[in-house]
Amino acid sequence: MEILLVGINSRHYQISQSIRMLKKNSIPDAEILELNSKDTLIDHLEILTMKKYDIYAFSVYIWNYEITKKIIRALKKINPSSIVIVGGPQLAFEDLKYNFKQLCCDVIILGEGETPLKKIYKDISIIKSDMSEFGIYSKDLNYEKKEINDYFEKDLSSIDLIDKDDIKDKVLSFAYTETSRGCPFDCSYCTSGNKIPVRNHPVDKVLKNISSLSASGINTLRVIDRTFNVNEKRAMSIMSYILKNCPDILYQFEIRADIMSDEFLEFLRNVPKGRFQLEIGVQTLNPKVLEKVERKEKENRLLENIRGLTEKRNLSIHLDLIAGLPDDYIESVFYTIDILGRLMPDILQINILKMLPGTSIIKKARDYNILFESEPPYSVLKSDTFTFEDIRYIDNISKTINVFYNSNFLKNSFFYLINKKQIPASVIFRQLCDHTLKKKNLIHSIARMNVYRIFVDFLNTTGLFDEEFEKIVFLDHTITSKDPKERFQFKEKENMDIRKEKKQKIKKTIFDENTVFTLKNIITKDKKKFPEKENLYDKELYGDNGEYYCYFSYKEKKRKIIDDIKRKKIVELIYDKKANSLEKMLKICDVDKEVLEKELLYMLEEEIITLR
Repeated sequence: MEILLVGINSRHYQISQSIRMLKKNSIPDAEILELNSKDTLIDHLEILTMKKYDIYAFSVYIWNYEITKKIIRALKKINPSSIVIVGGPQLAFEDLKYNFKQLCCDVIILGEGETPLKKIYKDISIIKSDMSEFGIYSKDLNYEKKEINDYFEKDLSSIDLIDKDDIKDKVLSFAYTETSRGCPFDCSYCTSGNKIPVRNHPVDKVLKNISSLSASGINTLRVIDRTFNVNEKRAMSIMSYILKNCPDILYQFEIRADIMSDEFLEFLRNVPKGRFQLEIGVQTLNPKVLEKVERKEKENRLLENIRGLTEKRNLSIHLDLIAGLPDDYIESVFYTIDILGRLMPDILQINILKMLPGTSIIKKARDYNILFESEPPYSVLKSDTFTFEDIRYIDNISKTINVFYNSNFLKNSFFYLINKKQIPASVIFRQLCDHTLKKKNLIHSIARMNVYRIFVDFLNTTGLFDEEFEKIVFLDHTITSKDPKERFQFKEKENMDIRKEKKQKIKKTIFDENTVFTLKNIITKDKKKFPEKENLYDKELYGDNGEYYCYFSYKEKKRKIIDDIKRKKIVELIYDKKANSLEKMLKICDVDKEVLEKELLYMLEEEIITLR
């Protein structure tokens, strides 16, 4: 029986953890295929149908649900006899009939898939029977869905973790692993908080796995536990092992800061710089909102511990916020940004609330008049306390923070603004967002040099840019530059409309018979020592004496030889004071007027000549 395990990633450099776990634990003989959601449907189908499989098993997540749906529908038309199995977090809490209809699949696996898929592989006929006790549902059978926590592996000791041999088919900069599954908390917006118990992999297995993956050539290992420090003693033992025995790469963990003990905090404060990144979900500092979403958090302890983690700068700290929570409001979001901004985390990320199927918050959506997208990613559109305009504005501020702050291009500049000038972080980000939208219309990926140009222009418009700040921005630019020769000009490039308008004015000026041209003072006339053999250089361009003209190109930041015969002739006429206007040049030069105008325009733009 030929089986293909299919994972659809959102980026070409990513890896599908789930299909590799399934291959290792359920079907060692299965083939795996990773697709990119950015590719076309036809491209996906071409790869999927190169070989006919008896079973296609797809791993479905919130980010690939729609493309998976399109692929399966088309695939069933091409290979109607093949069995299509789907599973993954996106399906665990959805209505079964809805998913069977949407995905056109034959079997849905709910919960963790290692055991159910192994059973199907051993005996495909079981899909015709009621196997719901194992989370296996077939489209032709009618039955009630059980409680979701019935479908999770009770004991992880029998589950193998993928190691470096399981990822050797890809060249990766990072890899994933897990030390536990489940979460002890019941936050109403999270699918992990659905009374799914925490289960741990044996520590010796975890340590062996981390040793293997960290030695595979990657530079980052991401531990995907929902709350790594639930068992603090266990967490410290794993981290200590990494520091003593594993390669010097970056290890990422998701933790809760408010439950950290002084002992664990002190341990982390003494970790060598550059080894650990900690992702901490703050969500909001509004206590009433935290109560609404059933997130019990000690705010004072939370902020005290985050401050303790950030002040030594030995750890990379990533703080997450959620905008759109019930009874929260835009000013409260700005307040949270202000407080966290002063702590200067390495990454500050704002996410719009997603009303995920299966979460308890979705059942209360009507109570708060929460309207959200009906398809993935189910982002909130508006609510009792957030208008649609509020949500869009916060989303744009989030993009602004990603581009200007999280990029690390301007760390010293933001520290100066927030902690020296005492300007609230939310005020800076809001004004910078407004300024960028005026310049760019949309905030998306902005080239590094443009980040500096827009930022400096923003500082100029607010009156904050002075000699001291120029030094700080210059320092940021120097630190982040990969090219030691790169120089930053504190002058923003003119936009296309202004440049076009200037071009038209110059063109009109050229036509004017009274216009006089002169050379820029950066023009030089030089003589090169050429070999005696005439055929080794262009005599028409350099003349009998090997004379040539040089100018400084501001665009390329270097001196350039005028290597065009027509332009050299124009320079000679002006240099020798034989002709300095269009009319005089036409009398001397045997060249068409339109061609001469074009050359003059080019030379004005290049600043080889100028108008007098």
